[in-house]
Amino acid sequence: MCPHQGNVDDMIDDEGKSIMLIYDTSKHAFRLNINGYLSYFLTFNLNLYLFLVLKYSCFDACVI
Repeated sequence: MCPHQGNVDDMIDDEGKSIMLIYDTSKHAFRLNINGYLSYFLTFNLNLYLFLVLKYSCFDACVI
């Protein structure tokens, strides 16, 4: 389980690396759309998103 779920800011560390990704399409995508981060999320993290889904095959995945 990830320590911080559903927070876009927690997905990026100080060096700009993507360190966390949540597989929750309905809630997470809706929240990102409200905050205006949907385009950023899809372009920057889509590949990592798909990779984690395929690798871990679970609804909560994170890379620390």
